[in-house]
Amino acid sequence: METRKLIVFGLIIFFLFIIVYLAYLIFISKNQEIPVKPQVTPISTFLPSPTIFRANLPEKITASGISVDNFYRNAQEIMPNSDAIIKDNPDFHIVYYARGDYFLISVDNSPFEEVRKKAENEFLRILNIKEDDACKLKIRIITQYRVNPDFADNDYPLSFCQ
Repeated sequence: METRKLIVFGLIIFFLFIIVYLAYLIFISKNQEIPVKPQVTPISTFLPSPTIFRANLPEKITASGISVDNFYRNAQEIMPNSDAIIKDNPDFHIVYYARGDYFLISVDNSPFEEVRKKAENEFLRILNIKEDDACKLKIRIITQYRVNPDFADNDYPLSFCQ
């Protein structure tokens, strides 16, 4: 019988403890303000459309310390890192690499010297500069082995800068 009294007394103490604990939680929750999560406004991860992106571009920019027409205005593609595909056709590609501040002309057709000359003339026209200023720019001219095996694996300067 003594054991039974001890168990009943233990259960009564246990339930009293739970009632006091619940009352404490209710009392605390009434006095605390519930924090409100700030609203997160999603932003677009896409670049604005090309017409908006190119609308405020200046007429002239500086590349390798030379003032040139802003080729970004008419570039065929502008990358998020500011690299630009300036001209892309079956004969050659003209690309500007912003990080290194240099131009790459890739001759993608034969004969190398003829296509190179066309690419150089187009480069001068797009940047609206003279040959003397073009020689001051950082430019690499390359070609692929499958197109011009005799000229591949080399970097060439502009033909009129040699």
